Amino acid sequence: MRPPLALAAGPLLRAVVLFITSGFLTCGISAQLTGAQDSDRFPIIRSDKLGFIDGSGREVIAPQFGNAADAARFREGMANVGGAGGWGYVDASGKFVIEPKFWWAYPFSEGFACVELPGEGAGYGFIDKTGRLLIQGL
Repeated sequence: MRPPLALAAGPLLRAVVLFITSGFLTCGISAQLTGAQDSDRFPIIRSDKLGFIDGSGREVIAPQFGNAADAARFREGMANVGGAGGWGYVDASGKFVIEPKFWWAYPFSEGFACVELPGEGAGYGFIDKTGRLLIQGL
């Protein structure tokens, strides 16, 4: 007897999801490692706090964010930064637009960002620019 289509498609569906998410991960990690960004805001570290300067060297966001060793990058209008509750995203003025609630946050790419979900073994997921979790448990 042949298995129902849903069961037969299970491994295929997982493979498709893995393929799609690996593309997002590659884009996000590539941007993180190469320092690619699409803004004139550049990270600075002072007294173990992260802030941003513009292209002329003028401070535009005072150093205030934690996890300064993991310098953030502005991508698609937001930067991934550490805050009191974990990692989140700020806009060009330094205001949190996605509250710091993730264990880790990668830069946005194509409207999505990979985040490490809070909780032991919770895995990773993808959020949109509103912070809504679209894919979870990777």
